[in-house]
Amino acid sequence: MELLEEPLWTMYCYGRKSGFGVMREAIEDDLKVMELLMPVSMGVGHFHLVVGSRQSEALYMGGPNRNSGTEFTNIFFVRI
Repeated sequence: MELLEEPLWTMYCYGRKSGFGVMREAIEDDLKVMELLMPVSMGVGHFHLVVGSRQSEALYMGGPNRNSGTEFTNIFFVRI
């Protein structure tokens, strides 16, 4: 199974377990929210997927100027 196809996720923030997520199909309200957020994420930068192995992947949202080295958001996916 692909890493991002896992049906259940545990959320950790700053090393502390803080919740969980379950994969599901997007409903109409979800799509409306994503449409509202699109200009915000497009103005900030772009997500870059980095595959470490079959067991780990990361998403980095970098600034519009890729040479700045600043990353606003890091999301790590690790299969346990």
